[in-house]
Amino acid sequence: MVACVGEQASGHEGDAVAELHQRARFQCPKLVSLGADQGFAAERVWSGLEARGLAAYIPPQRTMLPRDGTLKTEAQRQALRARERCKSPAGVFAHKRRMADAEGAISELKTRGTLARARCRGTAPFHVQLPSAAPRST
Repeated sequence: MVACVGEQASGHEGDAVAELHQRARFQCPKLVSLGADQGFAAERVWSGLEARGLAAYIPPQRTMLPRDGTLKTEAQRQALRARERCKSPAGVFAHKRRMADAEGAISELKTRGTLARARCRGTAPFHVQLPSAAPRST
């Protein structure tokens, strides 16, 4: 884990991507791509990552794709491009890495680590808890 952001459960997950990249770029200065699940999918996320020079391997939600194959909005165009990226060999590799590395670690932190319960009130104190969240030994 090189960067984390704790926030309330309101809003859109993708809104944290810019801050995550800002924090991660110090640990990973050669970062060229970002992979995430469909909860992060949004036109503003894909275009924001493209503006930062990062390839976004974030699959679109089914409702974001054009139903009849006719593009009507820029958001649908971005969703189709994201889908193509995710189905590419690099996108499949990014998905496998995310599932093997990130999702397992997050699950472990939530079920056995200190993220099972927030120990502090407020976002700033929770940011202190996040990096020190180590699973308890059994």
